[in-house]
Amino acid sequence: MSLKNIVGGLFLGLAIIAGSALADTKPADKPAEKAPAKTAPADKKVALVDINTATQEQLEAVPGIGKENCHHIIYGRPYTSTDELVARSILTKATYDKVKDRLTVAQADTKPAPKAMPAEMALVDINTASQEQLEAVPGIGKENCHHIIYGRPYKTTDELVARSILTKESYDKAKDRLTVAKAEAKPAPKTAPKK
Repeated sequence: MSLKNIVGGLFLGLAIIAGSALADTKPADKPAEKAPAKTAPADKKVALVDINTATQEQLEAVPGIGKENCHHIIYGRPYTSTDELVARSILTKATYDKVKDRLTVAQADTKPAPKAMPAEMALVDINTASQEQLEAVPGIGKENCHHIIYGRPYKTTDELVARSILTKESYDKAKDRLTVAKAEAKPAPKTAPKK
């Protein structure tokens, strides 16, 4: 036998084996139909987040907002409507469209606050003051207002220096105009006497 005959025989044998293997396979079954996607009930209530009063943690819990956007939302307060987030370039239109159904703005009290003393003499509570009120205090400035608002709450005004929000020099200029409202002391809970 020649080498040609051996190689030809091997090739013919392989072709027969491959052909019979293909003939034994069954036609492929139809792919299983996909089950319809489960959707959440349309009437499921989602808690709304007020962008004027929400904490950073509450804002971060809204999928799509993100930590950096929370920071800008808090700094940009107050808002009269949620679409101001796009108008002020705090959120992109695409991001806003994803989260707008989870956001709200509570209607603010429309009565102006009575003025007890001239603005240049009034004490400013660093836990509740608006950006404009903080900017009116000598030594604070616009950038520091941002950091003061973002760093809330404070127990004392000294924390502005301790947390490196204000320099000692800036704090010395502003300290006579700054305050922290004292929270009402809550009585300690009564406990049963030990036996």
